[in-house]
Amino acid sequence: MDIEPNPSNKKVSYFYNQTISKFVYSRDHPMKPERIGMAHNLIVNFNLYRYNFFDFRKLDVYESRFSTKDEMTKFHSPDYIEYL
Repeated sequence: MDIEPNPSNKKVSYFYNQTISKFVYSRDHPMKPERIGMAHNLIVNFNLYRYNFFDFRKLDVYESRFSTKDEMTKFHSPDYIEYL
């Protein structure tokens, strides 16, 4: 099966900050730091964040930043934020 490039208006974005790959929510939480690190290494090693020969990005890459407490309270209860 041949895969044809699709230079449409569809965009894929990738948010990453290396500090998240070192953060552990809890032993039972499904988000594991090593999984995030492995996903990032795959993205980097497959050059998905670079321009390809059709001169369009396969992936828009953004470095995430820490949210302020005020920003977090727009989506989460104060009790939940205090728990974190």
